[in-house]
Amino acid sequence: MPEQRFEPWFGTWPPEFRGEETKMDKDKWFRWMPYIAFLFVFLVGVLVVFAVSMWWDSGLWGQVFLGVGIALITAGIIGIIIELAFITKLAKHVFEVAFGYILPPELREEVKWVFGLERIAEESRHIFTITRHPTSKDKVIMNEEFTREVKNITNKSRQETFGIGIQEWFHPEGDSRIKSLTVTYGKKRWSIENEKVRLSKRGKPPILQAEITETFDVKPRETFSVVTEIEEIKYENDQTYSYYGTALKNPYVTVRVPKDMDYDVTFANRNQGELQDLGNNVYRLNGTLLPLQAIRIRWWRIADNEKWLKEKLG
Repeated sequence: MPEQRFEPWFGTWPPEFRGEETKMDKDKWFRWMPYIAFLFVFLVGVLVVFAVSMWWDSGLWGQVFLGVGIALITAGIIGIIIELAFITKLAKHVFEVAFGYILPPELREEVKWVFGLERIAEESRHIFTITRHPTSKDKVIMNEEFTREVKNITNKSRQETFGIGIQEWFHPEGDSRIKSLTVTYGKKRWSIENEKVRLSKRGKPPILQAEITETFDVKPRETFSVVTEIEEIKYENDQTYSYYGTALKNPYVTVRVPKDMDYDVTFANRNQGELQDLGNNVYRLNGTLLPLQAIRIRWWRIADNEKWLKEKLG
């Protein structure tokens, strides 16, 4: 069953649910049943008061039913207020006990950070392609393409923007390049081609950046898509680390290298040991890669590795 969680005491309040809907969420009438009952009591009270004032005289029974109507109205209002206050207070106490007291102080800030995440890439695919550089004996061209569907997992609209950055290595064979960045939400699209993406440079460390030129509001539970392609000059025995500002759910990675080269795929995640090899150089992490947890692709010449393995230690 998909998990749900409250926003804890250090986030928005009153608490909100996140994650996929459970059966209880889909049965809306069940969750709202206490409020419906109190609302019914309130409406009955209103009808009684209205009936007494319109069609009943001011005698003893009229006063009795008027009092009953007012009591029902009061009970309905108080019931709804108490129900809201009880749920909010209960959730607050549960999370204070679970995270405020039980967790070691060293982990509390990390848990707060995880609970503060407001978006996740529910679909994420990355393609790393290594090709020989046409004019260099020891250099390769590393091309990365990635697509993702990023979901607002909160119950409120979220103001979004998006950007990427890549390192510049100052190789004489060529500069690093951001070949494309396209962000799409509904009928809106931002891309380098339509000049709604701004390119810039940062000097320490040397990074080429691309970011869309405006923000946009993503409604609760809705997604926007991102498609990018970058290129860097690297050595034939080298590696690349890719970090992302969005959590990635079950990310896919495809690696393509020349026939005389081999590679390794590493996710900076506790589920690395459960990495699935789906065939045809495609891999999937069964888990969620949190923001700033890297995907590392390491590649090397097979001949160099075989020669190294045969050499004696010392």
